[in-house]
Order: sequence, then C-alpha cells, then structure tokens
Amino acid sequence: MADRKSKILLVEPNADLLEMLVSGFTRRFDPYLTCVDSAASCMEVELSDPHDLIVCELSLPDVGGIELAEQLRSLSTDKRPVVLLADKAPGTKVIAALRAGVHDVFRKPFALAELLADFDELLHDHR
Repeated sequence: MADRKSKILLVEPNADLLEMLVSGFTRRFDPYLTCVDSAASCMEVELSDPHDLIVCELSLPDVGGIELAEQLRSLSTDKRPVVLLADKAPGTKVIAALRAGVHDVFRKPFALAELLADFDELLHDHR
C-alpha cells in the first residue's frame, strides 16, 4: 500500500450493512471513510473531494447505482473504481452495470473477506 491513506466513499442507505462495511474497511485498510446514504450526497462529495474507491448500493432511494456510476464516470478521467452491492441483480443488471463502467457487482449475501480482498487489489491498482 502507498504511504497515504486510501479515501473510500461508501454509499449505503442500510445502517446495518454500512456498520459492517465500516468495521471491515477500518480493520483492513485504516482508510479515510466517507459515508453517505444517497446518490445526490455521493455526487456532492465527489465534486468537492474525489475518493480512491466508491462502494455503492445498487438500489438507492433517489437514483439507481448504475445511473450513479455513469454520472461518476462523467466527472473523472482517472476511472476510479466503482463497485456495486446488490440484493438481487439479474444478469442483465450486472451486464448493464459493467457497461456503465462499474468494476464489479457483489451480490448479497457476500463474504466480507472476498469483498475486502477485491478492494485491496482495486486500491493498489488505482494508485
């Protein structure tokens, strides 16, 4: 890992899942974490302070995760990784997400260790 702390943005409206993710990220990466619960908040944060990795719920209360990923891609040329978390994502949604520039889609329930290992690689590659 590089000398500076990773900046990770979590976009998750479910408080229980958010708590689990924060705990896992903190133990594994010691990152600067920003947590928001909507696409609008995510965009506001990213416009003022871009992050190294964005982890986002597929079904947000205001805008879907795929649309959010497309909006994030339009902000940046550095292709920062965006990963979606989904309760139930049919194959067509996963394909649409990947076409929108999402790095990966993790279906719930997922193994936290697998998720964190993927994020470790993404953060390393992004820097």
